[in-house]
Amino acid sequence: MSSSAPRSRPTRFPCRRRRLSVTVNYIINASGGVESPQIEASSGYPEMDAAALAAIVNFTYSPARNDYDEPVNTHGRYTFRFHP
Repeated sequence: MSSSAPRSRPTRFPCRRRRLSVTVNYIINASGGVESPQIEASSGYPEMDAAALAAIVNFTYSPARNDYDEPVNTHGRYTFRFHP
């Protein structure tokens, strides 16, 4: 990430003592990129959920391979944990 790129953060952290989490389901495509991210478990705060969706599309993976050693799509799940 470039140092000149603005970071999107909530203007106010919702609860200082409670840890929040967002679980995202997505497809890891045959190139290792992320497609079709969807919130599985919301934090209850739209800004936190949006931050998780924005972050997950920047993840990259080594693609899964089938029995013929060909790259294939697979499913992924990641839980973001936000700490106060």
